[in-house]
Amino acid sequence: MDALKQLINRVSYSLSQRVIFLEIMRKPAMRKFIIEQLIQKDQLQKGKDEDGDTMGFYSELTQKINPRKKAGDPYTLKDTGQFYKSMYIRVNSDYIEIDADPIKIGDGGEQTNLFYKYGEGIIGLSQSSKEKLVRKTTEEAKIILQRLLLGP
Repeated sequence: MDALKQLINRVSYSLSQRVIFLEIMRKPAMRKFIIEQLIQKDQLQKGKDEDGDTMGFYSELTQKINPRKKAGDPYTLKDTGQFYKSMYIRVNSDYIEIDADPIKIGDGGEQTNLFYKYGEGIIGLSQSSKEKLVRKTTEEAKIILQRLLLGP
């Protein structure tokens, strides 16, 4: 009887939403999906913030200074790639926090804080990204639940 009670307690704990959430969010592949796919590819490379607002567009002057940037294209915040590389996720017991180093140093040594200039929403998740994340975490939760209930 004690063995059955221990099994029930272990399964009950393992099935808690918090435990499943932590297991999912601690996976490097999940953090990579959130940062690289949802924020960088689906939003920033399209010039969008978490609200779907466009951050701005390159001007003709910018194109003359840097021919890799085309006038009329949206800002992607990927000039050197350092901002993208600085993004990370903190996993807490029931939520995640996305952060990055917003300080950009220009050619003349001047500093720009991207969060002040464009808002912290540049690293937030849009509604569409949140929906994709829910679908992805639901798939992951199903796999964990099958493993817990049916064994490896």
